[in-house]
Amino acid sequence: MLIAMTASVILVVTTILVLYETLRLTSEHIVELPVPPRVRILGVVLMTFVGHTVAVWIYAGADWLLVLWIGEDAFAGTPVKTFLDCLYFSVVTYTSLGFGD
Repeated sequence: MLIAMTASVILVVTTILVLYETLRLTSEHIVELPVPPRVRILGVVLMTFVGHTVAVWIYAGADWLLVLWIGEDAFAGTPVKTFLDCLYFSVVTYTSLGFGD
């Protein structure tokens, strides 16, 4: 339980930092682009998506490391055999879909 709580705190802080840095870097460099404001907004939205994608992969990697370290071979009864299982779990739970299959 302590390992899961510690991992959760670390992952939340990491997610905050990834999204913060993504938006900070985007806001610093988007002003330099000689494009209309609508294109700048689109750039911010796309970079936000990139930040969330990075966060999903970080969660998948952390899940995979925990599976290898702890040896737990299932998420809520679903077998975990590869990193792709962790990536799928991460994508499903990170999105509004939620883990329900």
